[in-house]
Amino acid sequence: GSALLLHGQRYTSNTWVDLGTLTTLSAAGIRAVAVDLPSYGDSGPRHDHESDADFTKALIEALHLDRPTLIAPSMSGKYAIPLVLEYPEVVNGWVAVAPVGATKIFNDVWEGLELATMVVWGQNDRMGEAGAKYLQHIPGAQSFTVPNVGHACYLEATDIFHREILRFMVSIGTGGGTAATVAGGRRR
Repeated sequence: GSALLLHGQRYTSNTWVDLGTLTTLSAAGIRAVAVDLPSYGDSGPRHDHESDADFTKALIEALHLDRPTLIAPSMSGKYAIPLVLEYPEVVNGWVAVAPVGATKIFNDVWEGLELATMVVWGQNDRMGEAGAKYLQHIPGAQSFTVPNVGHACYLEATDIFHREILRFMVSIGTGGGTAATVAGGRRR
């Protein structure tokens, strides 16, 4: 199995390298790929006119990821939410880490999503908690509150975050592979 890791507004694909997330997932047999979103890290701005869902779907295809688990914190909800709503079949599961934009979607839309989902937020993150209340309408959604941390819970409690995403990924059958970071379409 595989995982595609997006990043928050103040971060890049290197965040996942620095936290050891790519190494952790790879050690568990998961092909983990972290990308720099457009205009972040080593990626330039987008010049296409695709929707965010089409862009992310094309990214998954270009990286030759077969139904990855999508790990998407905060601002990357701009890409993850449209993808899972328009093309849920291209991913095996979604780890929604306090994603921005979740509260803009009506609960009945979330109730219609058939996708293995884990909702994660920090105990002291009011924005993440608000989004989690919406995402918990996804049938069968698992949720985890990281104790005593804020919005960037994966930075503040990395070991707990790794343990919980691995538990979720094993529960949905993700496993087997290697790790890489990608910026501007180039492997590093």
